[in-house]
Amino acid sequence: MPVSVPDVSSSSFGDNLEELVFIENPALVGSLSGIIGNFTNLRRLVLTGNGIYGNIPDGVGSLVSMEEVTLSRNQLSGGVPVSLAKLKKLRVLDLSHNYLDGYVPLSVGEMPRLKEVYLSGNLLGGHIPEIWERLGGISGIGFSDMGLVGKIPASMGLHLRSLCYLGLDNNMLEGTVPEELGFLDCGYEINLENNNLSGKIPVDFTAKKLKLKGNSGLCVGGGDLSAYAKFESSLGKLKLCNKSDISSPVLLQEGPLDSSSSSSHTQASSWMMLGLGFLFVLSC
Repeated sequence: MPVSVPDVSSSSFGDNLEELVFIENPALVGSLSGIIGNFTNLRRLVLTGNGIYGNIPDGVGSLVSMEEVTLSRNQLSGGVPVSLAKLKKLRVLDLSHNYLDGYVPLSVGEMPRLKEVYLSGNLLGGHIPEIWERLGGISGIGFSDMGLVGKIPASMGLHLRSLCYLGLDNNMLEGTVPEELGFLDCGYEINLENNNLSGKIPVDFTAKKLKLKGNSGLCVGGGDLSAYAKFESSLGKLKLCNKSDISSPVLLQEGPLDSSSSSSHTQASSWMMLGLGFLFVLSC
């Protein structure tokens, strides 16, 4: 039989409440706004595996002492309120496995103390936003099964040097695997399985677990096979790269050229000579 959380928001007990924790109580039902009331001193809100439904109210943003908001595995719907950006002390944000929709909230980028953010299992699709510059302390990101599209931002590897877990699996991400993800100081697990990624897998990955199965366009360089040995069980069946899989910058080079390069080089030299001759005529 469904039960409700007792209303303590108008009592002195509610005014002094710092932690509200209900875990694995499916019969516990109610809207979030009716549960949290106006707990201005609340530091931890943990409601996991319950029957909490409805929208996340804007009033959550007024709980400025909040350090953890964990609302995973409920029946929450609607978007993620922008008012969460007011929670400057927030360290953990876990809204995973609900029915939220929209996009990855930009407000995440305005939480400088954030350590963990988990949004997996919601319909928060679109592109991964460029919000990582001020979030260098993050250790865990869970963006699995959200309908994400586009490329993985290289800025995630540049700014999130403390990142230990990155879950981007079961989305529709495309493009290459950024080399910058290979330089994470921690990098315990990087899960990119079941996307549409392509191109050569970077060699210099420090992660202990690199999961790439389900990306048929990915390949490994012929001379680098030994570098992937520690990831063999989690890479799946990957092909060897050919020239079209590897993008290289155009550089001036020394040494012999192949026939096609030689032809291009000769043509470029001819144009250069013509240009010099033209300049010589003008100067005369």
